[in-house]
Amino acid sequence: MIAFIFTFLAIFFSLFGIYYFIAYNNAYYWKRRGIPGPISKNYFLNFLEDLLNPNYNGCFLIRDWTKQYGPIYGILEASRKVLIVADVKLAQEVLVKDFEKFHARKVGALVPDMNKDKGVDVFLASGSRWKRLRTIMNPCFSVNNLKAILPIMDDSCKVMMKFLEKAVETKKPFDISKFYHELTMDVICRIAIGQKGSKQFENPNVEIIKAILSRKGIEWLDNFAHMFPSIGRYLFKFLIGSLAKFLSLPGLNLMDSIKKSVEEKKVEKANGITENTDFIGIFIDAEADAENIKDEAFTKTSMKVEKKMNIEETIMNCFLFLIAGFDTTANTLAIVTWHLIQYPEYQDQLYDEIDTYCPDEECTYDQLNQLKLCEAIIKESLRLHPVATVVVSRQCVEPTVLGNIAIEKGTYVQVDVMTLQ
Repeated sequence: MIAFIFTFLAIFFSLFGIYYFIAYNNAYYWKRRGIPGPISKNYFLNFLEDLLNPNYNGCFLIRDWTKQYGPIYGILEASRKVLIVADVKLAQEVLVKDFEKFHARKVGALVPDMNKDKGVDVFLASGSRWKRLRTIMNPCFSVNNLKAILPIMDDSCKVMMKFLEKAVETKKPFDISKFYHELTMDVICRIAIGQKGSKQFENPNVEIIKAILSRKGIEWLDNFAHMFPSIGRYLFKFLIGSLAKFLSLPGLNLMDSIKKSVEEKKVEKANGITENTDFIGIFIDAEADAENIKDEAFTKTSMKVEKKMNIEETIMNCFLFLIAGFDTTANTLAIVTWHLIQYPEYQDQLYDEIDTYCPDEECTYDQLNQLKLCEAIIKESLRLHPVATVVVSRQCVEPTVLGNIAIEKGTYVQVDVMTLQ
C-alpha cells in the first residue's frame, strides 16, 4: 500500500512539474517574440478570471492595458494566446481584408468541434459551414419578415408599458433594466421559438439565460477547458450527455424546451399551417439529414452554398437567438434611456420626431425608418458604451503576418473596441 501511494505521488508530482513547466513557458510566449503585454503570476489561468470579473468587465481591463502597452500587445487566457489590437487598419485586416485567414471566431473553450459536431450555430460555425447557415438565416431579417414580426414586437412593447405604468404609480425609483430584460426575452421567444402570447415577468428563461451568461455552475469546468483545450470540449459533451440527470447545468431544460417547440412547428407544417412568422419555420424549411449536408472548402469568392441545415443546427440557432439577443438588446435600451435622462433636450426632440412620423398608435415599418434622430441616438449610445465587445475577435486558421507580427495558427486576435470607439 505504501509503495502504491509513493508511486501515485511520484507520478502526480512528475506530471504536475511537467505541466507547470509548460504553463510557465507559455506565460512568456509573447515576451519571447518581442511583443509587449502583461504577465500574470498565475501561470495556470493567467488573466482568464480577471477578464471574466463581473465587477470590472474585461473590456475595461483591456482598455487599461492598451493605455499601458500600446495599440498591439499579447495576453493569455489560461493556455490561450490572444493578441489585442487597438489599431483600425490592423482590425480591418483581420475582419475584412484577410478574412479567409481569420474566418473562425474566438469562442468558448467548452464549445464542441465546430467542424465535426452536428449541433453548431451560425455564431460558432466557421468557413463554409458559417456561410451556409448565414445564407439560410438571411430571410429572417428580410424586410418582408421584419414587417411580419413587427405586430408581435409592438404587442410586447404595449405589455411592457402596462408594467412600467404600475411601477411609475408607486412614485418610487425602479430599475428599468429589469423591464427591458423581460421585454427582450418576450420578443425573442415569440419570434424565434414560437412562444404563444406575452409572458413578461412569468418567463423562466430570463433567469436561465442570466445563469448561462454568468457561467453559473460550470466555472470549474470552463477553467479546466481553458487549461486543457484539447480535452475540455469532449469532457463537457460527456458531462451533459451521460451525467445530465445528476448535474444542475443551466440551459439543459431550455434546450429541451426549444426542441419541443421545433417538433411542434414541424407538426403544424405537416398539418398545412405554413405561416413563417417565427424563425423556426424558416429553419425547418431548410431542414435535411446531417449526412446529406456537405460543406466545401471555404473561400471568400465561392458562390455555391447548399441551403440545408440539420435538426441539431436548427435547435442551436434558436438557442443562439436567446443567448445573443437577450443581454445585448436589453443593455442597449437601458444605455439609451440613461443618455436620454442625461440630455433632456434630446429627449424632447426625439419625442417630437416620434410624434411627427408615428402619430398613430400603430407604427409601420416605413414610419420607423424615418426616425433618423432615434437611429443617431442609438448609434451614439453604442459608440460610447459598446455592448458584447468580446465577440469582435477571430481565430487564425492558417499562419500569416499581421502588421509586422507573425501569427501562428490557433492564435486569437481580439479588437479593443472600447479604445477604438
